[in-house]
Amino acid sequence: MNCTTGLAASADGLHWTARNPNLISGIDGEVIPLAPDLWLMFYGPEGFFDQAGCDIRAALYHGSLAGLAGNENSNKASESLHQP
Repeated sequence: MNCTTGLAASADGLHWTARNPNLISGIDGEVIPLAPDLWLMFYGPEGFFDQAGCDIRAALYHGSLAGLAGNENSNKASESLHQP
């Protein structure tokens, strides 16, 4: 099974626009700001949606949210997203 978690944005919480559909391999990701240029993402591993024994993964991103969304050429999310 190939599943990826993407990043979408919404101004009203109802209408969403995909910003980076292939952010990370995994499911049900959540991105939380820790500082103006530091972001935490937690997510489930690929293939374990709502299953017993599923762990929670975490990743840190240092950079702008626009970079995480793939909108900045000088700050690529795939190079800056660190998975422990």
